[in-house]
Amino acid sequence: MFKTILVSVVVAICSLLNFNLGQTDLRASMGIVALIVALHDDPDLNELKTGLIAGIFVFLMRILVSAFAGKALTFDVISSYSIEILFYASYALFYLILVRHDHSAYKTPFIMLLMLCDFGANTVEYVVRFLIFGGGIMKSQFNDIFISAFIRSAIIWIIVSYLAKYKLKNKEN
Repeated sequence: MFKTILVSVVVAICSLLNFNLGQTDLRASMGIVALIVALHDDPDLNELKTGLIAGIFVFLMRILVSAFAGKALTFDVISSYSIEILFYASYALFYLILVRHDHSAYKTPFIMLLMLCDFGANTVEYVVRFLIFGGGIMKSQFNDIFISAFIRSAIIWIIVSYLAKYKLKNKEN
């Protein structure tokens, strides 16, 4: 449980690092990058539990940062932030199903699986936001969500590839 909490704290801190994509309010958070790198690096972490707890920590971090910034914590703001929990949990679920349980003879490239996980989690978040807030708050377009999934997946793939190469080098020495 300690590792799960530690990863969740790191994910929450990393979630503060993000960049805007396209012409919308869609941001690519580095929190999900940190979560997936941690899950990939440590197969002992429970994906669902870690994803859920990390999502809760990200939610609490967003509330904390907003409070310190003096923003009004209205029901809509808190509801919007709470959907982050669903995003992190659903990404972890997709990761568990598509990556951890991929035992096929013909492996799908890792970056493609990551894109499917990211796109799936974004779709879940998008649908829930639409159902809760109606279509008016949805400013992201399909292509922005796709670009976000690609960029985050590429970043995760680069980091995971580098870590694997680094670990292999250390084993040789």
